[in-house]
Amino acid sequence: MVWENKTTPILTGNMMGIPKIYADIEDLHILADAYRTRLSFEGSTFLELEMTQLKPLDMEQVNAMNTDINTFGWRYIPKVGEPGADLSQPILFPMHNEPKAACLGSGKVKWTESTWDQNPMQFYIINALAELPIIEMKPAILMQGREILTEARGRVLK
Repeated sequence: MVWENKTTPILTGNMMGIPKIYADIEDLHILADAYRTRLSFEGSTFLELEMTQLKPLDMEQVNAMNTDINTFGWRYIPKVGEPGADLSQPILFPMHNEPKAACLGSGKVKWTESTWDQNPMQFYIINALAELPIIEMKPAILMQGREILTEARGRVLK
């Protein structure tokens, strides 16, 4: 599941097989050495992200992140008025990562369960993710740059 705060990436992503839904995503807040953001729906926060102890990576380390990334999705178009699908297929989306700068730090993730009243379309997704145990926290990376979807190389998996 990918949360977005703009209509075009949600619609195009869903058509292409990447499950995207809407959330209010705050701009990144920087206070002292902490970077924070929150995701919410109509005022109800369900995810808080924090990164602290940032250490800039040198250009050799940043350039090592200039790689191709594969994202897996599932394109599903239900039949109208009857069970089943007109289209149901796995999709591979190659992307290219082009970083300009990056920092390594410590990350925190805090889920807050939602009710149907707070988020009727997403509460079951949020609650399922909130119930997953955090087994281990790895270092967090804050990167400036871009990821380019190379849809010409995307393909249906068989």
